[in-house]
Amino acid sequence: MNLNHQNLRHLTQASVILALTIIFGFFPGIPLAIIPVTIVLQNLGMMLAGEILGPWWGTGTMITFLGMVALGLPILSGGHGGLQVLLSPSGCYLIMWMIAPFIMGWLLRINFLRQYWWSELIIVWLTGAVLVDLVGGLLLSWWMHFSLSFTLGAMMIYLPGDTIKVCLSVIIARRLRKSKVID
Repeated sequence: MNLNHQNLRHLTQASVILALTIIFGFFPGIPLAIIPVTIVLQNLGMMLAGEILGPWWGTGTMITFLGMVALGLPILSGGHGGLQVLLSPSGCYLIMWMIAPFIMGWLLRINFLRQYWWSELIIVWLTGAVLVDLVGGLLLSWWMHFSLSFTLGAMMIYLPGDTIKVCLSVIIARRLRKSKVID
């Protein structure tokens, strides 16, 4: 592989996002009594990957992260790791960590969608929070044999915290773009 300046820059940014996602795992998850999926800070790393790295590098970074989890590295919130985690109810949401950065990054390549903070916020919120929670919730409903109405109601618990993480992601990405650290 020809490691030109642009590829080296993307590789460095991907490594930083990967490291941040691992560091966010040091914060323990908040367990919920009604469903077996905790509230975690790590999905902020997934949002940053899609927003900062774009569709290909963001998705590749999350695939790398989940590959490390599958290999057994205890880098998920609470020190969890292993293939069994990906095949658990939490895995329903983790699957979306590979898909959401691609959709988010692809949409944010369209300049007018990223030109204003509010349009960028809407894209990141719809793809990084709503889509992940909705599809993760639907998969969880199927996996755990929960009713769809129960699962969709339980999914609403995640949205306030995810909205805060979306706001942080947009603020961070816009600051980095303004300072020319990222494109």
